[in-house]
Amino acid sequence: MIALLFGAVAWVLDAWLSSVLFPDATFWELLTGDFPDRSIYVRSVVVVLIVIFGLVAGSLMSRLEADWEARHRGELETHQEREQLLKHQNMEAIGSLAGGFAHEFNNILQAMMGSAYIADLQSGGEGSPIHEHLRDIQMSGARAAKLCDQMLTFAGKKSVLLKDIYVDKQLNAIEGLLRKTTGELPLTFSLRAPDIIMGGDAGLFRDLFENVLKNSVEARGEHAITVEIATRYRTCVEEDIADFMSGSLLTPGEYVEIVVKDTGTGIAANVKDRIFDPFYSTKFQGRGLGLSEVMGIVRTFSGGVKVTSALNLGTTFTFLFPARLAEERSSKRSSSLPNPTGHGLIWIVDDELLITQTLQRVLTRWGFNVHTARSGEEFLDLFPATAEDCSCILLDLTMPGIGGEEVHASLRNTYANIPVIVMSGYSEEQSLSKFESNDIAGFLHKPFPLESMEEVLRKVLPQDCWSK
Repeated sequence: MIALLFGAVAWVLDAWLSSVLFPDATFWELLTGDFPDRSIYVRSVVVVLIVIFGLVAGSLMSRLEADWEARHRGELETHQEREQLLKHQNMEAIGSLAGGFAHEFNNILQAMMGSAYIADLQSGGEGSPIHEHLRDIQMSGARAAKLCDQMLTFAGKKSVLLKDIYVDKQLNAIEGLLRKTTGELPLTFSLRAPDIIMGGDAGLFRDLFENVLKNSVEARGEHAITVEIATRYRTCVEEDIADFMSGSLLTPGEYVEIVVKDTGTGIAANVKDRIFDPFYSTKFQGRGLGLSEVMGIVRTFSGGVKVTSALNLGTTFTFLFPARLAEERSSKRSSSLPNPTGHGLIWIVDDELLITQTLQRVLTRWGFNVHTARSGEEFLDLFPATAEDCSCILLDLTMPGIGGEEVHASLRNTYANIPVIVMSGYSEEQSLSKFESNDIAGFLHKPFPLESMEEVLRKVLPQDCWSK
């Protein structure tokens, strides 16, 4: 089109210039250039003018096209950045709500589970007719606590203490559980990262694969499908990580790649972009958190995920997690704890009355002398008179007024030798980041089973606080 336009303009320009130089020529002769007096010189001038005009017009058109593309690209990037910002703000709001809910609900669960534990002991334990019911209460409380953790996880607000996970070894350990999840669907493993470790949490690692495999089971449709889990160690460059979704920016480096692939019905294009949204589902209500939790776990592990899918061709989830070659393997130590029988003074500082009462009953039954305070102010007023006899302090981190962090700072000035155990509904890493290293003797994540409190106390208290 542009060439035709240039040709027409050149034709008119040629005729106009000829009419100026040869006024005696007829109109038809001017248009066709068919008259004897027209010289090669005139034709050369016209050609030069046409070339100059074409270069100027072409340069102008190229610049206009480049400006339009740059403007269009900028508008597209701005729109994408706005969408990402809105999603981030949405997840932040959900995280704040989940964090507040988890803190309050964990306090209730702690009192419930502790009271059930005491009732079980007082009823005679396994020989009691109500033992089974009391254990069910404790187990239900533990399930409710896990639900709180899941809410924090999918919102990206659960900061866990990442430990070394041997990827292939961990997948082999949970193979039986994963086969139960897929049921009769054939599940194959292609594990090629035997000496690769990543930072993670074993429970969340298991939850990630359970949720992805449940999605594969629901995508089987009416025909038989297969599911495969594959691992490998790879070095990623910028282009390799560009398409991965993550809570933080992935950088080139060493990763373990974990692929979960099925041959199911696939995911429609208009659905794929929303599968990780916390409040979106194509299933009926009440199906749990599913893929929303998967994205939360990916963010927690500082990794990324990419989903490729097509209708009737299956779906592939590709995960990238920062990893390294293992240098030496560590072994876990197991121990058997005897029945607790101790003595000494323990302070419990928590604004929740049910928690202080429950823990006081348990510790008193174990033989300890227990003092309680419902606020940081109350504790700081009463504690100095008992400091000489105090063996340990159980300190809640989040309290109205003077919180656990401020209480601990006051103690460190004068009573640095008294061990402090922090209690919190938030993760250990998130809670202890508020303190200097080695300032805290132990940590209890609410709601905790009473066996965990016993284990921490045995590590913290001197041996002479326990009866032989």
